[in-house]
Amino acid sequence: MAITPDGPRGPANKFAPGALIAAQRADSFIVPTVAVADRAWHLRSWDRFMIPKPFARVTIAYGTPTKVLASTLRGAAEEGNRFEELMSEAIRMAGG
Repeated sequence: MAITPDGPRGPANKFAPGALIAAQRADSFIVPTVAVADRAWHLRSWDRFMIPKPFARVTIAYGTPTKVLASTLRGAAEEGNRFEELMSEAIRMAGG
């Protein structure tokens, strides 16, 4: 299953607690996944939605599969900063 971690309304690049709580409850891994295009249009929406231009090179990078370490739902929701850093690392790997 794939979930956009910043939720449907943002703020952009911030992990909403829902994805972390779902992963903690399911005892599953979160795999940071990013796509970076060398040429793209960016919408003027809160998330700057990217549409790759024709013939653009799109790089997809996967980070290290990581589990939520907290044993409580509140603790899981508070792990956002750690997962934001993992996502930033995946963006750097993709060259973005």
